[in-house]
Amino acid sequence: MNIFLAFTPYHALLAYAVAQSQKQCENILFVIAEFPEAETLSKALNNSSFEVFQNVVCLPGSHKGKNIVEKLFKRKKNALFLKKFISSYCIENVFVGNNSRIEAQAALYYAKCADSNCRGIYMEDGTAAYRSEFPAEKKVFTKFFCKLFFGLWWHDENILGVSPRIDICQVLFPEFVREELKVKKVVAIKKEDFLHIKNDRAFVEYFNSFHFSINDIQNIDVLLIGMHSDMEKKYPRLKEVMNVILTYIENKKLRFVVKYHPRELLGDFLLQENKKNVLVFPKAIPLELLYAFSCVPPKLIIGGHSTALLTARWIFSEAKIISTANLFEYYDQNIFETFKEKGINLVKSANDVETALKGVSKA
Repeated sequence: MNIFLAFTPYHALLAYAVAQSQKQCENILFVIAEFPEAETLSKALNNSSFEVFQNVVCLPGSHKGKNIVEKLFKRKKNALFLKKFISSYCIENVFVGNNSRIEAQAALYYAKCADSNCRGIYMEDGTAAYRSEFPAEKKVFTKFFCKLFFGLWWHDENILGVSPRIDICQVLFPEFVREELKVKKVVAIKKEDFLHIKNDRAFVEYFNSFHFSINDIQNIDVLLIGMHSDMEKKYPRLKEVMNVILTYIENKKLRFVVKYHPRELLGDFLLQENKKNVLVFPKAIPLELLYAFSCVPPKLIIGGHSTALLTARWIFSEAKIISTANLFEYYDQNIFETFKEKGINLVKSANDVETALKGVSKA
């Protein structure tokens, strides 16, 4: 048996793709509900017309709560649930979308204790697999508490995928992974396995649950990938940059789509709903799923430094994609080199965005 742990819609979709090549085994997906409409996505994956997973289990998450104690107990309860589940089966592979999470560490630990031949496999957590930056380590007190509360198996996995419990890393672009991951066996996730999803009948009902028509994905002039509003604290110029770009698009009168982050809490914080020629896609629907169901790519895709730019390039080899990361003073050497190598244009000024829009003809 293989078990998969997903903490984001992106993890769940990558699990879907990877499980396509694992059909010789029983595949069980655990979705930890750390994002809105996790149960709806879990139901669609469970009802897959291709029967990718024998079962999809949605475990409680804590994205809505602010009570730290409640969050900790939810995660511990999930870890104990996984421990009990694993003790009842022979687990060959544990696939995790984020090996720093409590549930992921618990699953890897208990499965490997039960069978030393069990493999831990990290499915990329988006751009985290390609960054140069080193995330801050947790404070000593936090580390001590986590070991005391969850178990001595807990570690501060601040760089995803490098844990000794991870044997293989599965990513979109193996040649561009960060240096720390290159000591692992790194393999590519097959795009064709992911694109099977567009023929999966279960997702017709999934879209309908959001009152969303697949036809809305077609004939898009410009897709703007909105960064999470929390990023404004780190990048004060972000809102200003977005407003300038929105003005350029509005003046061109193009068919324009905005897609916010699935965990965005501020609603339509760019104030685009109900504007003429503008469509705001449901936040909960993963952008990669919308890509898969598109007959043709948007004529221009604009984003900052999000995973959705790389996944757009992965799915649309010829799409015109620009990153505005320079404009709000974000910099990461490895991310920028990856963007350049994959043909994602790093604009240097707002005028460059206006120039790119001039090349877009109205649908």
